[in-house]
Amino acid sequence: MPSESFYSICTYRDPLATYSDLPVQVMEEKLLKISMHLNALRLENWIFESFLKEHIKPDDIIMMDPCDRASHLESPKYSLSSLSLGQCAGRSLCLEAEQKVFVAKSQTDALSKHLRALKDGVNEEIEICHNRMENYSLELRDIAKMRKQFERFCSYEGFDAMHKCIYGEKFLNHWKKWMRKREEEVQKIRTLTVGLKIRLKNVKEDLTIKTRTRDLITATDCSALQMTNKYLADILFRKQVEFIECRKKQSAICANTLRLNQTF
Repeated sequence: MPSESFYSICTYRDPLATYSDLPVQVMEEKLLKISMHLNALRLENWIFESFLKEHIKPDDIIMMDPCDRASHLESPKYSLSSLSLGQCAGRSLCLEAEQKVFVAKSQTDALSKHLRALKDGVNEEIEICHNRMENYSLELRDIAKMRKQFERFCSYEGFDAMHKCIYGEKFLNHWKKWMRKREEEVQKIRTLTVGLKIRLKNVKEDLTIKTRTRDLITATDCSALQMTNKYLADILFRKQVEFIECRKKQSAICANTLRLNQTF
């Protein structure tokens, strides 16, 4: 409900002073208060209409007389078409605080969900735009490269200095040569794509096999594999120790042999 200060602002009638006589700062403060109350009324109206749309079926809505203020406030039935902004705001005061919080929370959740979906869509569009920009940059690079080649051809290879012209036969041969190079590059790309598809297929098959193998392994098999792994790790450690001892013996034999050679 608007406060008394709000009504005092709306019904301000000083016979000795008019609005034009008020300072600008005072008028700005009064306009600010009026706008704040107006926003509050709009929020109440929005909450009340949302509550009606979610909790009242279309068949339950009946037409009411807007002039009948008492029956309008006591009746559980409402007519959206016969309610003005002020009536909706006054009617929303009859709602409990819990109902208002529930409606506001549901609307906030729906808005958050919509914003998340919008964010995901924007991210997808940004990714698509990045991919398009990369493709455009590659196309621009190819176009610049082709332009340089054509300029080189027109300046040196195909240009006839005597007649100051470019013969059509040379230009046609140059164009065919360039087209053959492009076809070779396209063929390389196709071959690479086929190879990548085969590798992707093999990776998917390996992943499927590994997934099935993982599903088939039980707890007993896992324990047995762990014991086998530990046993093999011990054997490997002993072999490494024996290998180090052999290297030491080999070094000692080499030192003795070198000493004997120096003696004789």
